[in-house]
Amino acid sequence: MKLSETPAPARPPEVTSRPPRRATRPGALLVWAAVLVLVGQMAAAMLLSARGDAPTFDEQVHLTGGIAYLRYSELRVNYEHPPLVKLLAGLGALAGGGVRTPDPVLFETARQGVVARALFYGSGNDPDALLWRGRLPMMAVAVVLALVVFGFARDLFGAGAALVPLAFVTLDPNVLGHGRLVTTDVGMTLLVVACLWALWRAWRRSWRWLPLAGVAFGLALTAKFSAILVAPAVGLLVLGVGYARARAGAAGRGRALLAAAGGAALVAVLSVAVVWLVYLGIDPWLRFDPALFPARGALAGVADALPLPHPYRAGLRYVLFFDQHDRPAYLFGERYLGGRPLFYPAVLAIKTPLGALAAWALALAALAAAPRARRLGVAAFVLFPAAWMLAVAMTSQTNIGVRHVLLVPVLLAVATGALWALRPRGRPVGAAVACVLVLAAAASVWRVHPSYLAYVNEAFGGPDRGYRLVADSNLDWGQDLARAAGWVRAHPGGPVWLLYFGSADPRAYGLYAVDLWRTRVDRSRMHGLVLVSASVLALYPEQRWVAQGREPVAQIGHSILVYRLP
Repeated sequence: MKLSETPAPARPPEVTSRPPRRATRPGALLVWAAVLVLVGQMAAAMLLSARGDAPTFDEQVHLTGGIAYLRYSELRVNYEHPPLVKLLAGLGALAGGGVRTPDPVLFETARQGVVARALFYGSGNDPDALLWRGRLPMMAVAVVLALVVFGFARDLFGAGAALVPLAFVTLDPNVLGHGRLVTTDVGMTLLVVACLWALWRAWRRSWRWLPLAGVAFGLALTAKFSAILVAPAVGLLVLGVGYARARAGAAGRGRALLAAAGGAALVAVLSVAVVWLVYLGIDPWLRFDPALFPARGALAGVADALPLPHPYRAGLRYVLFFDQHDRPAYLFGERYLGGRPLFYPAVLAIKTPLGALAAWALALAALAAAPRARRLGVAAFVLFPAAWMLAVAMTSQTNIGVRHVLLVPVLLAVATGALWALRPRGRPVGAAVACVLVLAAAASVWRVHPSYLAYVNEAFGGPDRGYRLVADSNLDWGQDLARAAGWVRAHPGGPVWLLYFGSADPRAYGLYAVDLWRTRVDRSRMHGLVLVSASVLALYPEQRWVAQGREPVAQIGHSILVYRLP
């Protein structure tokens, strides 16, 4: 992508024009007060809701991996995800002290699920306390993401306008839902957005921001493998920045191209160096030597060619291998295998507040009338990476959760800063429109507390209809197990049967029910209550007998359905 296509004067306005004026001192105080309120309600929402959530599907193995990295320098556990975010969670878990781990040999020999269950339920640890301490650093990462969005938007649109993107990010149910969990999606999103912000500053201000972009992208690569899918977009932006900066200094086309290539090489070297530093920091000898999965295709060839640690390349091949196999997915009541192009656009439409969807559309309209420099900056550093990520995801064979494209709504939230300057027919109504849309989003999101993972907007019937539309981490990831135990205690009488989608131990959360996954029963003799995870009904057709001819008598957290058998 070229950011400057024709010879330009030594100081072109799109490179050297001043950023928007910052607020005066009283105005700045009001802005920072609003920042504190918005970030404070985000932190409160995550803290208050996370306490009631049982471990979701991946959290136990993620946290076990982080503890293994820190305590035993063992990269084997959960190597199909890079270690950075899990390291932070492990630091939080171990900071409280008193964590008992199973035999170290188990970390080197057993499957990760076995190790995780031994750590959580077989070593004398309090699973709730262990998970809570691991989740706290994740919530801090989500808060930092919100602040980075504010900083990026402030550079693009000004301080007052940046409150609009901050509001939409702090009210995004997908950020709130996953920002309080020991998962890698929010961490990767934060680091990619930070990289894009640094690239924008390298274009508009100084070359010195380019190395920071390289470091940020290297950290993103160590947070989640899907960051590598954004690498071509980042590479094009780096080339464009280098070329534009060189042309701004009156360099000819040849020298500008060389400068662009040099900048790209610098970012690439720094990114690779950061990955090596993280892996060597965990295990200086890189003792873990896994076999490579037989993935195929161009990305597998890239994985082999990358000058990165062998455990990193092995983990990347693992992810590619499973992406190339038909995994079950669920959308609009239909179970299917593999991927469909419309899956991720559809789940974004389902799981984004209507106020935010309207704000995205109006922001694009407002950008059409924005100054050229701002329009170019937002298009190149915000909209282009978002479109790239969504387009790549639409080719994936893994249709699991909106969390895999979390970068898209976060970048579109950055673009909503353009609403501030909305002036239809010359009327300055942008601030009022933005406030109305933010309040609409807030009302929609706050009403589902604490069930942010199960959020569905009003156009699709709200979270009560979620189980008819989506599954897995879009709705039911095992988070409501403890709430199900409380519901059963409040409704005693008769036998209780369970079909649970998750990795937690129901007994550890006070739910004593007959596990229908492990128990053979004569269905004609069954009576009482059956608690079924929505993802079980969606993804396992052989278990849909529970719901045939019946409607649920209750929903627990919108993810566990209760059926009564006569």
